[in-house]
Amino acid sequence: MKTEHTIVWHYTTGDAFLGILRDGHIRASTGGQTPNEKPITWFSTEPLWEPTVYKKLMRPDGTGEQLGMSGLLAHGFQLIRIGAPAGVAPLRWTDIKEQSGIPVHEQRWMARVSKDLGGNPSRWRGAWGAVQIVGQLAVIERFDTALNAWVALPTEEAA
Repeated sequence: MKTEHTIVWHYTTGDAFLGILRDGHIRASTGGQTPNEKPITWFSTEPLWEPTVYKKLMRPDGTGEQLGMSGLLAHGFQLIRIGAPAGVAPLRWTDIKEQSGIPVHEQRWMARVSKDLGGNPSRWRGAWGAVQIVGQLAVIERFDTALNAWVALPTEEAA
């Protein structure tokens, strides 16, 4: 039996969240795209953190470190997740692979990296183009390290 999710999450950091608030929408990903790829806004049904969401920290010696959830928290990043009804991001990984224009070798690489990081592409959801946040969102939460849990972000804090 297939479980349907009622909420999908867009995981991000506090600095990127400020841009989302300023713009009024979650921007579609355009990084590394070929000319035929459709811009997509990524969501996940992962309940704690989407493992493929990370930042690369450059060290003074020129080497890089990939910061996942624990690394981001250890380096003082605020973690935010934006929840929306599943209908906001109706595309599943199978749809994205078929319709996005992402080259097959890139699709395989994305799936392999996800699995290497402990993720699962079957939990990815997406929407073509930017996703407006006004009237679409179910909840905005921040990760509270003291509680080790997601907590609602008060409206005045989000503003």
